[in-house]
Amino acid sequence: MALKNALRYFPAESHTVLAPEFLSELNLYNHIYMYRLRPSTYAMRAYPIDYYPSENQHANAIMLMIMNNLDPRVAQFPLELVTYGGNGCVFQNWYCGTPTNHQSNHQSSHQSIQRCINDSPMR
Repeated sequence: MALKNALRYFPAESHTVLAPEFLSELNLYNHIYMYRLRPSTYAMRAYPIDYYPSENQHANAIMLMIMNNLDPRVAQFPLELVTYGGNGCVFQNWYCGTPTNHQSNHQSSHQSIQRCINDSPMR
């Protein structure tokens, strides 16, 4: 069931490539983190607020907090999206962070991050 749930985010034609990879993660870690989607072009840490591309400072602040919480110097298990102080995850998997980042970059000052997540086509 976990594998089927993870694959629902992706087009059917990619399932033959992703299914074995996700099944391997499930067998190794008892969870599907979708490591292949982890950002690899920048370090996971909080950057100055002006670094984030949104014109909305509230959205930038949210992304700054998320990035800070996933900083390997701060997070308990950053690769597993577990922040400090327990077993709570920032996101269920690395794929779930993608729409949040994208949506926060495009939200107006009248939107909240929750609205952006709810409106995301990835839901």
